[in-house]
Amino acid sequence: SSAIVAPGSAITAEKGASVCVDEAVRLLPGVVVEAIAGPQVTTGAGGEAYSAYVGTGSAIAHKSLIHSPAFIGKGCFVGFRSTVFNARLGDGCRRSLVWVTRSRAVCLLLPPLRRLVALV
Repeated sequence: SSAIVAPGSAITAEKGASVCVDEAVRLLPGVVVEAIAGPQVTTGAGGEAYSAYVGTGSAIAHKSLIHSPAFIGKGCFVGFRSTVFNARLGDGCRRSLVWVTRSRAVCLLLPPLRRLVALV
């Protein structure tokens, strides 16, 4: 099935930057995915490089910001009003990742099935 980009969401990339939103991704209302030229993330299997990547079956909740360089693996869940910047979230973090309002993940490698609780 195809990705869903809800009303009020935006995907932007400046010249020289790239974004990949894979299959069955849900970008809920108010999500912003912003890519700038510079550091890239790789997808692993094919080794393709992108400024921002959202993996198959992931869900990004309301009013979250995904800013490059950012990698969100397959089947992840990023909670409401989260900011993901300069981060790599491993596959399968859907059930184990908890984000609290206005939290930030910076320079973070989160392996699969790990839990991160951030309180602001």
